[in-house]
Amino acid sequence: MKNNVNDFFKIAEDFVKTEIGSDVSILKDSIEDLEDLYCFTYQSKEYLKTNDFSSILVGQGYLYLNKSDKRIFSIGSTYPFESGLKEIREWLYFEKKIRMYYPLFRCNNPSGRFKT
Repeated sequence: MKNNVNDFFKIAEDFVKTEIGSDVSILKDSIEDLEDLYCFTYQSKEYLKTNDFSSILVGQGYLYLNKSDKRIFSIGSTYPFESGLKEIREWLYFEKKIRMYYPLFRCNNPSGRFKT
């Protein structure tokens, strides 16, 4: 059965809650639904509620949810969106090629920030 956008959103919400904390929320306006990935950002709930800049989070960058295996990757805010997208796709491409010879191989998250 193919997953729909709500299934992936639930995966992303659970990930953010577990890995970042329950005091942040995914910005629904930030979600990009691409052929192979969902891309999204998050922000502090306090900032979203009050618009008080002292509560704003900066520097977290996009998270990339791989649709094929539901892993989430982050490369932080070092790269702009398109460059980060390119970097993630390159990692996944190399992983696919290596798996031809080593089927259990998995690339680590490029930033090493989160468990995948």
